[in-house]
Amino acid sequence: MGVYVLYYHRICPKAPASDVILPLFDWEMSYLCRRFQILSSSELIDYINGDLILERPGVAITFDDGWFDNFVYAWPVLKKYGLKATVFVSTGKIRTESSVRPTLEECWNGRLVLDILQRPKSVEEGFLGALSGDLSEFLTWEELRVMRQSGVFDIQSHGVEHRKVFCGDRPDGVIKGKISWSLLSANTDIKEGMPVYPAKSALTAKVYYPDGHGSGIWETEDEMKERIMGELVESRDRIYSETGVKPIHFCWPWGQYSDIGIELAKEAGYEACYTTKAGTVTSNIDRFCIPRISTKGGKMTFIKRGLVYSNPYVSKVYEVMRSKE
Repeated sequence: MGVYVLYYHRICPKAPASDVILPLFDWEMSYLCRRFQILSSSELIDYINGDLILERPGVAITFDDGWFDNFVYAWPVLKKYGLKATVFVSTGKIRTESSVRPTLEECWNGRLVLDILQRPKSVEEGFLGALSGDLSEFLTWEELRVMRQSGVFDIQSHGVEHRKVFCGDRPDGVIKGKISWSLLSANTDIKEGMPVYPAKSALTAKVYYPDGHGSGIWETEDEMKERIMGELVESRDRIYSETGVKPIHFCWPWGQYSDIGIELAKEAGYEACYTTKAGTVTSNIDRFCIPRISTKGGKMTFIKRGLVYSNPYVSKVYEVMRSKE
């Protein structure tokens, strides 16, 4: 018997903006509370450290980035079932105004109709907007405070900017057609026809700065460490100043991490780090490389993942079989 960690991004009444549409999300939460022991982030660490004995297979629920629909749609559903979850926020995307949007709960109470609630755009559109300063798809700090004070959500760190950097000095192609937001996050000035360089999460690699004439310069290792540590500390301190609770959990953007990044996270005071690598959490696992499971798919996929990844022996066999496909 073990624990698995789910990760969501967006919840919306209709596709395609969501990882999971609202009716399915409601069903998933209902299913989890009937079949699994739901763990908060602190309980997950207690389990890893051997201080919590499971009564049944466990699951922890997480959300990445800090999208507004985590408040408008997901929060009321979690409250309805008495569940706890963690939201990993990129602090540079969180809005500073003190506004709080109406939520699904007000529709249930007959105060609003569902169509009045803000509808999410796609993840791609939301991040593209953020690159130009439009943060309307993201949470406000006041909403995060409400979510935390309700006892439902734990607010933890996902860094500051959630961006990529160029990490190679040899182009692997030429930009054609629509440019993705993740590539634009590495350089907002890139255009069609320009060379495209390998890119990774800014918290993973040394930066290569092309000069546009076939050459460029590399960031030094000391500069990289200072930059990564700066983001780890800045996000930690901002969450603390806004919520009054210092985050001790860190989620790597895109699930990408390095040995250097882990050591810096430890120095910054984080006690656990999360990836997007699939696997089961067992007691005494390395808590700085906690695996998580994607939530995309239908009901049968959701049920199968729970059965597989809540059992460490089954999940190991399953991953070996997947690697051979």
